[in-house]
Amino acid sequence: MNSPQPPRPVGRPRVLADPIKRREVCSLIGVGAGYDEAARHVGCTVATIRNEASRDAEFAAQLTSAETTAGLTPLRAMRSAVSTDWRAAAWLLERTCPERYARRKPESLSPSEVRALLDEVASIMADESMDEAHLERMRSRLDELQKARFGQYRSGLQGDPTPKSAEERWYEKWQRELERDLAAVGFDASQNNVSAAEVKTAIAGIEAYDRSSEAEEAEQAQGILFQKLQKSLKEKIP
Repeated sequence: MNSPQPPRPVGRPRVLADPIKRREVCSLIGVGAGYDEAARHVGCTVATIRNEASRDAEFAAQLTSAETTAGLTPLRAMRSAVSTDWRAAAWLLERTCPERYARRKPESLSPSEVRALLDEVASIMADESMDEAHLERMRSRLDELQKARFGQYRSGLQGDPTPKSAEERWYEKWQRELERDLAAVGFDASQNNVSAAEVKTAIAGIEAYDRSSEAEEAEQAQGILFQKLQKSLKEKIP
């Protein structure tokens, strides 16, 4: 008689499966403690919080709400000081309209520039990927990277990275190839203020030339074939 098998060891439970710890994380973030402090308090890492949010939409929404609260609480206090202190007004403008009023380092990127960069990356992935499932996995990873770098709230404001349309990508590919061909003969399009309309016209001209070349080659091939047939007939007819 076989002895009963011992039960398999249960895997380590997820730290944030505990609703109490979830509430603690959201509460700490809501008062401005930040993700690092919240993670240390409940005994996990920031990556664990991000991963839990990616698999649980409700928790992700709670984190977004907590981030919003953390930003609004000091903002309310600052707004009350704006009417009497110009420094408070300047500080508020820098934070609420950073693209217009914040002091930027020369090498820094504005939020709109970051969004444009992410869209360009998504467009490159769409160009280079032949498999829709593979493309979706890469876009998902790019979305995770965006949330890890900018947080749920700012990522929500930026929106998901979106590739350009297939038509736009096709046109830009033609433009790059044209510029490369022009550069090969010593013409720098970027230094000669070539407009998009001029590039389109040049592309249309190249396409027309290709079509005429193909027609000429076909006509030549037909002529050669006709000559061969004539020669063959002459050889067969006594």
